[in-house]
Amino acid sequence: MGSKSTLSPDDVTCMQPHRKKITRQTHSFILQYGMFSSLRRSFHHASRMAARSQTIMTQRAHISHAARGYRGKEAAHTVKRIAMLAVPAVITYCAISQSVARMEAPSKQHTHNHHHHHHQHHSDDSSSTPGDPLSTKMHVLDTGARVTQTLHPIRSVHAHLCAAHIYSGEPGRQIIAHHYCSHINDDVKQCLIYDSNTPTARLIGVEYIISKKLFESLPEEEKQFWHSHVYEIKSGMLTAPGIPAVAEYPLMEELVDTYGKTWHFWQVDRGDELPYGLPQLMMSFTKDGQASDDIKAQIDGQVTFGSIAKRRHEREGLPTPEVAAGADAWESGTATILRTENVRNR
Repeated sequence: MGSKSTLSPDDVTCMQPHRKKITRQTHSFILQYGMFSSLRRSFHHASRMAARSQTIMTQRAHISHAARGYRGKEAAHTVKRIAMLAVPAVITYCAISQSVARMEAPSKQHTHNHHHHHHQHHSDDSSSTPGDPLSTKMHVLDTGARVTQTLHPIRSVHAHLCAAHIYSGEPGRQIIAHHYCSHINDDVKQCLIYDSNTPTARLIGVEYIISKKLFESLPEEEKQFWHSHVYEIKSGMLTAPGIPAVAEYPLMEELVDTYGKTWHFWQVDRGDELPYGLPQLMMSFTKDGQASDDIKAQIDGQVTFGSIAKRRHEREGLPTPEVAAGADAWESGTATILRTENVRNR
């Protein structure tokens, strides 16, 4: 007995809007941006595939009738062939249309940065990084990868935090740090740190954030590498850009009694074009008078709502937990500075 295979009305029409978009919007994009001939060929091939798949899928009665005469394996092969025709066309459309947005973004971001240049003149000048501009080909390849790959660790990022870090042993060196954080569990978070929140931001470090319970379980010699968060949260120095105070408050309540271990690999504050030298242990502010007026202005320039002073007032109701012993070792003069050593004769 042959197996039956039918397509729902949704299946029949699902490719129609995609074909129209590929035929009109993508063709307009190619003409506007003068894509390479290879990309133009890809477009025409994708359009033909979309047209072919639409023809097949709109002829529902013919496909359904033919499928009745197939055996199970042959019917499955037909459905699979239809999918193979349709999916590449949709992916090609998504990749090209998203590439347009990505190539338009830098010019829009440049205009935005021009207005805020006085707030970010230290660390977000990614144009100083040596290397050729990202080609159109790479834009398309990158976008295609984003469409087809899962990128689960990156997509688990749940929060964007902005704060200032100071170098262990050099508290006068203060730098804005944009954190993009995800949960491992209720007690452990991990953050990628960038020098700005622009599409071309440079990855300059990482921070691990743990609960007080886990911090107190650390070996004593390990605790010196960790800093507290209570002051930078209560003072309004740590922010969640774009989030109104009513939504930011519970997030800060979650973080106020946590501890962070932060390493920076790229010293953009001193103008390094590439990540030179050894990793640097970073710390945070612990009391008034440590943050420069310049770094405060930079922090306020990153946020949409309020100011440091306003956030400080709004967070008065947050608990003020006592800092656990062993944290913030830099305050007592203990600095962690990595050095290379010749171990050949050991």
